[in-house]
Amino acid sequence: LKLVDANDTMYYYLSEVYRAETNIESKFRELLDNPHDNTDSYPALNDYINNSVDKLKERIGDDFDEDGFRIERQRLYDNIYKKKMFVISGSAGSGKSYEILNVLTELEQNKNQKYLVLAPTGKAALRLSSDGDFSNITASTIDKFIAGVEYKKISRSEVKKYVNVVIDETSMVDLLKFEKLLNIFNFKEPTFRRL
Repeated sequence: LKLVDANDTMYYYLSEVYRAETNIESKFRELLDNPHDNTDSYPALNDYINNSVDKLKERIGDDFDEDGFRIERQRLYDNIYKKKMFVISGSAGSGKSYEILNVLTELEQNKNQKYLVLAPTGKAALRLSSDGDFSNITASTIDKFIAGVEYKKISRSEVKKYVNVVIDETSMVDLLKFEKLLNIFNFKEPTFRRL
């Protein structure tokens, strides 16, 4: 048992949970405190946003918040391309998965950056892999990837090639499993681009 006194409150942790939280925080700090942000950018971003606006206006109609959408997408693409770690959140149907798959497709096709898409369940992995707009995307479960590394079906050199790692539905991932997954990667590796 680990006791932590903070904010005038005593917190009780299982030792392994406390260690996992501390280790995950350390991994996130490696990414967030990295002074070398990425220099990538999405090609013709304004054209892409304009095209998206046209499609959404047609689909949604007068209720579509064009100005809000433009600001949100500009910020999303600026940050996701420049930062080593980025979290996308939003309500169901807001386009989170679509934009991530679009970014991964562009990075692989135009910048030759290899990606890894992981999800906590087979159903989530299948949903990402079967998107009709992005037939090139492959996704796997976190468990399958971890087992592949542990049983040497996936080599350390292959892991090193994944410079863009996406973990879908992160809130559903068990803390200890999440720690195990993050420990597979060396975020200090100069070639690592983003999580």
